[in-house]
Amino acid sequence: MIPAATTRGPMAGDDRAQREGEDHRRAPRVTVLVADDNARFRAGIVRALRRHDDVDVVAEAEDGAEALERVRALRPAVVLADVRMPGLDGLGLARAVTDDPALRDVRVLLLSARHDAALQADAADAGAVDCLDKSTSRREICDAVRGVVVPGTAAS
Repeated sequence: MIPAATTRGPMAGDDRAQREGEDHRRAPRVTVLVADDNARFRAGIVRALRRHDDVDVVAEAEDGAEALERVRALRPAVVLADVRMPGLDGLGLARAVTDDPALRDVRVLLLSARHDAALQADAADAGAVDCLDKSTSRREICDAVRGVVVPGTAAS
């Protein structure tokens, strides 16, 4: 006979864990493409996003042109992109995604080291959902990504 203590826990008889598991399975997955020419910064963001079970980083890109190509192929729910990238920058990427009827469900969040009212206005004009300061905590950036797709999850 197996002692009762060994049958407790998330795998056996813990109703709370089972309910949380059921709720978690119902949570929609957020697919994300991360675009930033700074490989170290991009890797840090990707690492932070991958800590969330409901976030799936489907691709990374070094510039806007590469990001746009991957967005068209993969159609992620969210594009998280740096404003300043070589070639097609984040604002141009946001415009291209917003202007493409096939990508109407894709949301763009921009990141920038420069954060002021003019940039916020430019980001909004380009169709971005928001423009976050790169100094924002990784947790807040992750919450913003999740909140774009599932409103109300930003504080989860």
